[in-house]
Amino acid sequence: MRWLPLAAATLAAGCSYVGLDFSRPLSPNEVALEQQVRGLYTEMQAAFAAGNPQEVVDLFSPSITHPMTQGQIRDWATAFFAKHGRANLRILSFSFDKLSFARPVVTFKYSIETPDGKGNLAGVETDTLVQRDGRWYIASWDKDQ
Repeated sequence: MRWLPLAAATLAAGCSYVGLDFSRPLSPNEVALEQQVRGLYTEMQAAFAAGNPQEVVDLFSPSITHPMTQGQIRDWATAFFAKHGRANLRILSFSFDKLSFARPVVTFKYSIETPDGKGNLAGVETDTLVQRDGRWYIASWDKDQ
């Protein structure tokens, strides 16, 4: 049984999950990861500001199925911008639930404000991300109640 703690430590060392341990500062790689992931949401703000459905769609993984497929996201974004025009996406709070080099998970509170006010939305979402070809995408999301 002496090998059990050693095996657990070995497995943990090879894991891509980075625990949020506030007793130590983030490593340079973890800081870079946080910046890359936050950059995805800056791109999302720019896509809403431009009123460009394709820019919104491009932020989601082509294989996304939960809660919508990429085609459904395209249909929603096209209809939304056609009806309401460009929008202001405000990120009111942003936190990492899991800082991971493979599948980070973030929760953010947002509001979307449209010029006509009729398309305004607000909520809290938890997103799971994936990286492909050096770029981060939203792989799935859940809207928190």
